Amino acid sequence: MEVHHPHHPTHKKKWNEYILEFIMLFAAVSLGFLAENIRERQIEDHRAEEFIELFKNEVVNNNKQIDSVLKQDIPLLKANEKIYYDLATLNNGFPLIELSDTLSLYLYRFSNDKRIFDQMKNSGSLRYIKDKNLIDMITSYEIEADMAEFRAFDQETSQWKDLWTFLNDNMPSSFMLRMLINKRLSIVNDQNPEVYQLYEKNKMLFENKLKNKYIDESIKEKLINYMAHRTSLQKLSIANYRRVQKKGNALIKELDNYLKH
Repeated sequence: MEVHHPHHPTHKKKWNEYILEFIMLFAAVSLGFLAENIRERQIEDHRAEEFIELFKNEVVNNNKQIDSVLKQDIPLLKANEKIYYDLATLNNGFPLIELSDTLSLYLYRFSNDKRIFDQMKNSGSLRYIKDKNLIDMITSYEIEADMAEFRAFDQETSQWKDLWTFLNDNMPSSFMLRMLINKRLSIVNDQNPEVYQLYEKNKMLFENKLKNKYIDESIKEKLINYMAHRTSLQKLSIANYRRVQKKGNALIKELDNYLKH
């Protein structure tokens, strides 16, 4: 015989209980989103701090590189200007031996180290930096540094090649050899030390070919123009390097302030 148990009536919730459950569910979801946003923000801040530290080191290293370039470039500029004015003012000619001993073939150039900046730009990590003024300073610095690098590599290298071709076409072989054997090029010549021995063995022969010989007037005028062009480009490069350094120093201070706050 079946026994039927009476069904208890279902408790009907009041409307305010539904509202309370909704509020609690909404609060839980909102707090979850808030916690996730806070965590993402902390991660972004941490990444921004890491990138800024690395980028600051990049700028510091660029400034050190510019210091090194200027240390070599300024004396070279002065020497080239002296050659330029001596060629232009000496009426009794310019000895080829003296020119071969003073004319330098060195070319010092700045290369912008921007690996971290490119990584930040390509990965979209620049968005981690919330300071718009700092972003503008970083962008302006990189543009200035790129221009300084491009000028030195493009214009100075092109002029150096023109000068070398001119010397090679217009100067005697003994002049070119004496200039290349000069101790200022020891870094290059040390790759083959025997070249010094060969030159010393035949030194009198080469020097007699240059002894009491002066640069031809027509060649001298062309060389003056080459040297004037070269020194002008050197001055522009030095001015650009100093602008990069100035912007770099201001940027380093701003990066330090950003990291502190």
